[in-house]
Amino acid sequence: KEKNYEQVRLGTHYQTDWESEGFVDFLDANLFGTGTEFKTHLQVGVRRQLYEAAFKTDRIFKTYLTSRLGAFLYRERWRSYSDFENFLPYRERRWGGFWSLGQQIYRLGTVSAELRAENFVYGNEAYNGQLHKLRSLSLRSVVDTRDRNPFPNRGAYNLVWLSSAS
Repeated sequence: KEKNYEQVRLGTHYQTDWESEGFVDFLDANLFGTGTEFKTHLQVGVRRQLYEAAFKTDRIFKTYLTSRLGAFLYRERWRSYSDFENFLPYRERRWGGFWSLGQQIYRLGTVSAELRAENFVYGNEAYNGQLHKLRSLSLRSVVDTRDRNPFPNRGAYNLVWLSSAS
């Protein structure tokens, strides 16, 4: 019998900074039998929310090329303090997308380049803020020598990157 590739993950927690939060992940690790992973992440809380959908493939056709494509929406309410009192609640909203293309290289792990386009607005209750645009290019190398996931006995996860944005 073949392994079931669909997963649903649920979770919740409480922190003094972010208050209560819950999340739901829907994952199909073998979309249409191609080995492509499709994941949606929904995180909802009192002070922040994140909605993200992404496709990831570790092998494009029969090459060692990898790719990731996704979009997200992030909202957050944070507090600005003055004289140890809650002064003004600020709101931040971010949305955008990303695409990365890389290759698995011996001893360097997965080397990739990522293009990211992000828009954001932040301001307080009285000021809605103005639209800011952030565009970035990142180069990264991920070397993962862990023996299993999510609870490895040995190995390391190393991530090295360089980013430039405007």
